[in-house]
Amino acid sequence: MSFYHHPVKRENFLTRVTVSRYSINQSTKLGTASKTVESQLVIELDFHSNDCSPAKFEEFMSKFQNFLNESYE
Repeated sequence: MSFYHHPVKRENFLTRVTVSRYSINQSTKLGTASKTVESQLVIELDFHSNDCSPAKFEEFMSKFQNFLNESYE
């Protein structure tokens, strides 16, 4: 029989985030000057942490989204 272990969120956890890989998908030509072209930046991140709870992902995404909103409005 298997069981699920509920991870305990640590008080003073350490998390390091690194970019493991990225790619850029962008068209090299435009049809007309007024037409916009969609491009993508795909980023793969590695999380190294002593915290086993999913809270580190939520915290990172919140801070990352705030950074994007403040920097690129």
